[in-house]
Amino acid sequence: MENFFKDFLHNLFFKDQLTFLDFLIIGFGIALLVYQILKRITTFSKSFYRKAQKDRLHLHRTEVKMNYLSSLIELLPILGLLGTVWGLKNALSVIALVPNPTIKQIATEIAPALSTTFWGLLFAILNLVIFHYLHAYFSELIEWCKQNLEENKNEKA
Repeated sequence: MENFFKDFLHNLFFKDQLTFLDFLIIGFGIALLVYQILKRITTFSKSFYRKAQKDRLHLHRTEVKMNYLSSLIELLPILGLLGTVWGLKNALSVIALVPNPTIKQIATEIAPALSTTFWGLLFAILNLVIFHYLHAYFSELIEWCKQNLEENKNEKA
C-alpha cells in the first residue's frame, strides 16, 4: 500500500514535465487554501465583534474581502483553460510543421495542456469547498455582529 501512494505521487508530480503555468496554478491554489484556512482559524467571534464595535466598516470590509477571494478562486479554472488552449496550439503547430508527425510528438504537446486543466480544476474545487464553508461562517458572524451592534445602539439610546 505504501508503494502505491509513493508511485501515485511520483507519477502525479514527476512523470510529466510540469510547465510554468502548472507551477503558477499549484502555487496560487495552495496560497488561497492556506489563506482561507488561516483566516478561519484566526477569526474568533469575540475579537471580530470587538473590531466591529471599534470600526463600523469592519463588517463591510470583510464582505468585500470575501468577494475578492471568490474572484481569485474563479481564476484557477481559467488559468487551467489557458494552459489547455496553449498546449493544443502547440500540438497543432507540430501537426502543421512536422511532416507525418507521430502520435508521441502530438501527445507530448497535449499532455501539458491536460496537466494545467487538471491542476486548475483540482485547486478550484478544493478552494470552492473551503470558500463556501468560510463564506457561511462569516455570513453568520457578520449578521450576529450587526444584530448585537443594533441592540447595543438601541440600549444606549
